[in-house]
Amino acid sequence: MLSSSLRNPQPISWSINNDDEEVENLLKEIACGKRKHISLVVGNRVMAAEIYQLIEEKNLKVPSDVSILTFISRGGFEMKYPISTYDFSSDEMGRMIALVIKSAESGHPVPVRVLLSMTFKDEGSV
Repeated sequence: MLSSSLRNPQPISWSINNDDEEVENLLKEIACGKRKHISLVVGNRVMAAEIYQLIEEKNLKVPSDVSILTFISRGGFEMKYPISTYDFSSDEMGRMIALVIKSAESGHPVPVRVLLSMTFKDEGSV
């Protein structure tokens, strides 16, 4: 079941560089009522877990106050926090990267459209 944040999308804040100050400011805006809800798309599960912990420290709730989505659920360890992910095949990604490099090395680079099949794993954070 999709949370109301996905049924009624809000502007997304993309945390690319794990900018703690930016995330901290967004969470403060929610806590003081300046923002109703934010959705964060985070580069990996470790960063997402750090942000999840910060959300809990601010007494905010996932997903009602903040939605979190990241990529690749596997990693060889269980996470304390239930974070929804989009998974893609690293083998498929490797083949695509190899094609791009081979094309560039040939001296005649060919525009490449990278399409990866992804699987959504709902852990309740969106």
